[in-house]
Amino acid sequence: MIYKVGLVFGTRPEIIKLAPIIEELQNYEDIELTVISTGQHESLRDIAIQDFNIGIDVELNLMLPNSTLAEFGANSLLKLSNYFKAKKFDGLIVQGDTSSALYSALAGFYLGIQIFYVESGLRSWDMTQPFPEEMNRTLISKVAEINFAPTPTSKNNLLKENISENKIKVTGNTIVDVLLKIKSGSYKASKLGNCDVLVTLHRRENHKLLPYLFETINNLAKVNSKLRFQIISHPNPNVLKVIESMEFAENIQILSPQSYFNFISKLVEAKIIISDSGGIQEESVTLGKKVIVLREKTERSEGIDMGLIKLISPSCPDLYVQLNKLTNEYLNNSENTKVTDVYGQGNASKIICKEIHLSLQNK
Repeated sequence: MIYKVGLVFGTRPEIIKLAPIIEELQNYEDIELTVISTGQHESLRDIAIQDFNIGIDVELNLMLPNSTLAEFGANSLLKLSNYFKAKKFDGLIVQGDTSSALYSALAGFYLGIQIFYVESGLRSWDMTQPFPEEMNRTLISKVAEINFAPTPTSKNNLLKENISENKIKVTGNTIVDVLLKIKSGSYKASKLGNCDVLVTLHRRENHKLLPYLFETINNLAKVNSKLRFQIISHPNPNVLKVIESMEFAENIQILSPQSYFNFISKLVEAKIIISDSGGIQEESVTLGKKVIVLREKTERSEGIDMGLIKLISPSCPDLYVQLNKLTNEYLNNSENTKVTDVYGQGNASKIICKEIHLSLQNK
């Protein structure tokens, strides 16, 4: 019997974390995989697709210009439902917390398709932080046939929400699979100049604060003039507008959006990382790097528990003072970075694909 499985992605983080699963599923002769793109983050998506040499089977183009969350949801749910119904999928794979992941899961659930949820169980326990991602991932967990939790903490979060234990599998995070391949030399990166402090800022909840955040980074660079700063830009117009309006210090270099392999090479090289990203928290902890995270709350508590992540409110009035203090603290107490296994051993994709195959067979 041939099992028809759809795998849905739209953003670069989804592609990166699903890439090893796509590769692993090629080993199953009885699984017919359809790779579906929803069309989000198109420029960043295309970079990631080239990085991992992924072929897209269908492009649904769900994004609408200047659409609200409700408009995007209504359009997506209808298009996804019609497509899934026509394809008669046995299973659907979604990852993370995007709105397209949510509506893919709901469309599949309504049609009686098994939903396989990669990276389930991340929780900030605040529906507004991040918004709407916390709601998205909570709802996807409810309709998933199997919740693939990256850590025991994620599993416990799901159990607190009364998700049945037989629908939870702790697998590790597929980002570790990717990072170990990069470390082994399977993927190559370009050299983009030396960097002491790496900065990435793009989160929706920080958009109104971006002028304050970038000005604070600028002041930090001026005072620490011997340090080399690199800010990786983001294609979001709200981010670009602020960056382009500023006159940065001489020791700050603005980089265009990077391939994932180039980005990881910068992450490994940097002495200090300042970011509001969720994924960087996983990558840095895996690589043993310390990160200053400019967010009110995080759904990835593992790094905080290990002392590798310091959470600072991006709206605090003494942000510069705190950043400067931590910058000097990290520089004066630098330690050799060691790879950690809090997010798994690098075999998450193998475990996930095996469980998907078994579930399809047993349905």
